Amino acid sequence: MDSKALAAICDENGMDVCCSGYIFNKTSGLCDKCPPGYTGYNCNYVCLYPYYGEDCFMKCECTAEMCDFVSGCNATSTTATSSHPLPSTIKDTILSCGE
Repeated sequence: MDSKALAAICDENGMDVCCSGYIFNKTSGLCDKCPPGYTGYNCNYVCLYPYYGEDCFMKCECTAEMCDFVSGCNATSTTATSSHPLPSTIKDTILSCGE
C-alpha cells in the first residue's frame, strides 16, 4: 500500500477506518479523498457557504444563492445544493447512520 493510502487510514476503537475527508472505495479497497464540495467522515457533509471545493478550503466571494458548494461562484446557480445531489454512496452512508 502506498503512503498516500496509508495516510487516509485512521484508528477508531482498534479498527482501521478511513479518516475524515476520505471515503472507502469498495473496488480498490482503499480510502479515496472526498470529491470537491464534500468533507467529513465518509464525505457525509457538503461545504457550507461561503466555502466550496476540495476540502472546503476555497471561499466564495458572492452571495449564497450564487455560490455552488462544488465549484464556487456561478452565474447560473440558483442554490448551493440543487445542482449537485449527494452521490448514492454518500446518501446510503448518511441514511445508515441516521443523520
